[in-house]
Amino acid sequence: MKKYLILILLVLVFSSATADVDNSVLEVMKGRYVVVEKVDGSEVVGELMGFDPLKLTVMKKDGRIVTVYRSDIMQLKGDTASITPNVAKTPIGQTAFEINLLGLLQFGPTFSYDLKIADDIMVGGHLRLQGIGFLYQLIASQAFEDFAAPWSFALGFQMKYLFPNTLSNNRMFMGFFADFGLGWTSGDFDTSWEWKGNHGNLVIALQYGYRWRYASGFYINVGIMAGYCFLVWDNWYYLTTPNQYETSTTPSVFFGMLEFSLGWEKK
Repeated sequence: MKKYLILILLVLVFSSATADVDNSVLEVMKGRYVVVEKVDGSEVVGELMGFDPLKLTVMKKDGRIVTVYRSDIMQLKGDTASITPNVAKTPIGQTAFEINLLGLLQFGPTFSYDLKIADDIMVGGHLRLQGIGFLYQLIASQAFEDFAAPWSFALGFQMKYLFPNTLSNNRMFMGFFADFGLGWTSGDFDTSWEWKGNHGNLVIALQYGYRWRYASGFYINVGIMAGYCFLVWDNWYYLTTPNQYETSTTPSVFFGMLEFSLGWEKK
């Protein structure tokens, strides 16, 4: 139950992030009539008086000054005809390379390379070094009682759709992630029942998150991945009988990772 509550919380956080507005847009809107739609469904209507990195200041028709924190904004409406030409838009790069560093604490850091196949769609491949992920080691080694090879890895592909944002260069994204992993384990060393094994696993998951983009091409992704991990095989043998393989069976299990990636887009 906890993992689903965390997922819901992150969805709410990332949904609110879509309201991020470039300061260049706010400069154009300053002194204009605006409608601020908040996350709780309420609206603040009036003249945009000012703004800073944390909040906006709006004067309502009755003269009252209202402060709206940026984290509470779901959508900002105004004279879009005059705003849009003043937004310094940076198109999605033709290629992108990124590293999910948070994977070190989970199922391995992921190195991805993407190509743009449409204006807002990126497709590419990735290498996930699952063997050096803390959670992978914890599970594969049975709480570190056995040995899980740090050179275990997974190869796969991913596809992302980066939602257009008329008020900012930043993008919310959704995507598909799949990879096939290979792992090697061993245990009960220096005993008569010492063993070695290998396994293959297929991961299929959906991604959801938000990308902060900078003019230099550098970007930061924060997101979540959720899906299933299917065990394709899990074979092992005793060193005393190397030709006699045993097979372990494990049902598919929930797979989830949090993302904190650093990336670079190239035109």
